[in-house]
Amino acid sequence: AGYQNAVERQGRYLAAACLAVVAEKALRDPEQITSPGGYFRAMIDRAADGKLNLHKSLHGLVS
Repeated sequence: AGYQNAVERQGRYLAAACLAVVAEKALRDPEQITSPGGYFRAMIDRAADGKLNLHKSLHGLVS
């Protein structure tokens, strides 16, 4: 339901990129993100407010 809401609000590409970031961070260090669903919703909310720096999150995954 959260992913579908994100797709409706921000489009499938941004929603998928946010989901990938959350999944990777949660898998790398489960202690870092205690609530992946909440983290995902917060990313979508930041995107809606124009405050999401997705490029920094994606860059952080490869470095």
